[in-house]
Amino acid sequence: MQEKLRLSKSQGASTPIVLKSMQNVPYALAVGYLTDADDLKSQTRYVFILNSGAVDWKSATQSIFATSSAEAEYIAAYDASKEAVWVRKFIYGLGVVPTIEDPISMYCDNTGAITIANESGITKAARNFRAKVHYLRGVIKFGDPHK
Repeated sequence: MQEKLRLSKSQGASTPIVLKSMQNVPYALAVGYLTDADDLKSQTRYVFILNSGAVDWKSATQSIFATSSAEAEYIAAYDASKEAVWVRKFIYGLGVVPTIEDPISMYCDNTGAITIANESGITKAARNFRAKVHYLRGVIKFGDPHK
């Protein structure tokens, strides 16, 4: 995951080749930390784009309580990484577009979530979602673990 990612219009596709490449990176994510007033759970939102069209999206309350914005961002990235693996397999199964062989690109602007994803050990604060930590680390390191 890339740290402190800020995107601007100038970073958009400037040539047809770049546009075609960007169309094969189907991922965007937004997180709302502690946005549900009733249960104080955070919101996960993401969308997958293929050939300029949304093919999958989600907006939902996270299943567990995040104790920090870093945990909320990490949980959202975990959910999105599972869905990215599924979307890749689904597209492959349709056989209508070439297989997406490139690694799954994930972007995050939360330094804490990036640290959790890239550290080799489990931090004390991350123990309550240990399985999610290991799954996302595996996707980052090896790509789709179920190819």
